[in-house]
Amino acid sequence: MTSLIDRYFNTLAERLEKVRTSQADSIRKAAKLCAKSIAAEKLVFTFGTGHGALPALESFPRTGTIVGFRPIVESTMISFHHVWGDMGARQYRFIHSQEGYGKAILSSHQIDSADTMILFSHSGINAVIMDIAVQCKERGVSLIGVTSLPHSSVTPSRHSSGKRLFEVADVVVDTGIPLADAAIRIDGLDSPVGASSTSITIERSSFAGLGQCDESPNCSHSVYLSVDGLVTITQCRFERGTGGHYVKLRARRVAITGNSFDDSAGRKTNYMIDLSEGGTGTIAQNMFVQGPAKENRSGLIVVAAEARTYPTDGLRVEGNSAGLAPGAPADPAFVADVSGGRITVVNNRLTGMRAFEKR
Repeated sequence: MTSLIDRYFNTLAERLEKVRTSQADSIRKAAKLCAKSIAAEKLVFTFGTGHGALPALESFPRTGTIVGFRPIVESTMISFHHVWGDMGARQYRFIHSQEGYGKAILSSHQIDSADTMILFSHSGINAVIMDIAVQCKERGVSLIGVTSLPHSSVTPSRHSSGKRLFEVADVVVDTGIPLADAAIRIDGLDSPVGASSTSITIERSSFAGLGQCDESPNCSHSVYLSVDGLVTITQCRFERGTGGHYVKLRARRVAITGNSFDDSAGRKTNYMIDLSEGGTGTIAQNMFVQGPAKENRSGLIVVAAEARTYPTDGLRVEGNSAGLAPGAPADPAFVADVSGGRITVVNNRLTGMRAFEKR
């Protein structure tokens, strides 16, 4: 019987083997660009933000390796010490979304047109990465992008250029990491586990009789996640909530599809889906029933009620059905948006409620 450890490592090995076989030509092209720069006594710069900084740092020369690689180290972009407090996750999320900061980083280095730049970014869409990518192209620097095409190709750019890393780079090495990334299934668990990039998937699970906002200083919710990446929730059932939200996410991207939200027997509940700091992605093919015993009945799906940490342009809410249980207050907003982003709400079957409200 194959052990859990073997299964996980086998999955990682399979993914690496797929990169080796499918990306060999791209890797050779990237190697030639690096060799050309180093042979001309120039440098190969490497950069990434968050977890993308790790492979960039790994390129620093060591015994037995080639001198000529120069990681760009920005402490604000690679601080993994803690979530809260100084140099915490909120500061990182803010900084790496600020257009212009990447240009400032690049201006602090003596970049030559004969140099090469390698950028590591799973999504390939964020402001700092794209600042540097665009600047490199303007300066005539050879650009290599290591990114996930399955993720990036279906995710809108967060840069004013409208471009993603794979659309700008001279050579693209595709990691092939899928949009929903949990690697293995374990008997007895409804959802897969073992990610090989920053994503969380919840699949075929039930959440009933959960949540509260009056028994402790902080609310609890049926699902509450904070991740600077993708959260996928699919084929799940939410019902009989006892407070808080059914789904509360602080996530850059979401894929919430094919779920059932039945609040008809809920009490003291709030929103069905709370994207409290914004985010983009897809909310589709879900069924919602708004119940009568709400603590907050103003909206079913609420976007950026607490902060605008993540851009919401490109968020699509489509193909859902939503109605009111007997006795439920009339005329809530199906989608209420505080972000002001370009959100698409189309082809939803709604009864007793308004499709969209701007707050």
